[in-house]
Amino acid sequence: MTCRNLYTKVVHACMFDEAKIECAKGQNIQVLDASYGRFEGGAATCATSPMPNLYSTEGECGPPDGGNAVQAVETLCGGKQTCGPFDVDDKTLGAVDGCETTFKYLEVRYECVEG
Repeated sequence: MTCRNLYTKVVHACMFDEAKIECAKGQNIQVLDASYGRFEGGAATCATSPMPNLYSTEGECGPPDGGNAVQAVETLCGGKQTCGPFDVDDKTLGAVDGCETTFKYLEVRYECVEG
């Protein structure tokens, strides 16, 4: 474990839910990474679709680099003490090509830094 891992926080939120990110008073959010889709090793994350006839939890999809999610979360949250709640959906985080029928989730890795 590195020192960076010690201070890194992770937030998960399922598609159609809301996400909220917050730091203690005097600290601000620094987004390290964000991804929106379904990824290897994430089968247990948001494992049940609220609309199984429309959205599947099978397989994987989404860009490995996070796609538009990094920029979207940075725009919404970067440099703020608290952020959200904001919608976890294609409109907010950017549609993911090839994932139209996949029940996706958001994962954000961030740190709280002195503001």
